[in-house]
Amino acid sequence: MSVVYINIGDYSVDTKGVYNFLNPQLGTNGVPWVVTDFLDPISKLQDPETGGPAGIEVGAIAYLKDAWKLYDTNNVDGNLQVAYPAPGYESPPRSNIYQAFQLVNEINSYSTSKFITHFEFDGEGGGAADEEEAWQAFALAREAERARSAAGGATAAGNAGGGGAAATAAGQPRRRRIRRVGDLGG
Repeated sequence: MSVVYINIGDYSVDTKGVYNFLNPQLGTNGVPWVVTDFLDPISKLQDPETGGPAGIEVGAIAYLKDAWKLYDTNNVDGNLQVAYPAPGYESPPRSNIYQAFQLVNEINSYSTSKFITHFEFDGEGGGAADEEEAWQAFALAREAERARSAAGGATAAGNAGGGGAAATAAGQPRRRRIRRVGDLGG
């Protein structure tokens, strides 16, 4: 089994266009290029020995240094709180890690065959966040998405079925690997 990684970041505040491949508005028919030009082609690769699908999984490495504004424009640099803003309650803004998981879920909602199932972030951008907080953020994001779906509303990712990489075809949660990479640089 091999894992190929792709860097992800907040395309909504990216002034240089580095993360345009994640933006569905710039993609093909509303599907971001990361799906049409990366995930879908990987899903079609064959193992030359068996003729079956190649054993390749996909991971994301999130750039977290600057405040993400993609799903919460109130986020600020250094925000490490893990919270989901609930209607009628004053909650802290969603952290970069939380929003990174939302982006992974959104990307996965567009794909039908290959999903991002690994997640890593660097120590510099992750700040004081550790693996447990990242898992908690992901769990909260998925719980909120499922609650909206169960209530009859569309999810933020547009995946009312709650599928994507967070669930298998049988609807069972898929285990995700999250790892904090050591600080980059000296």
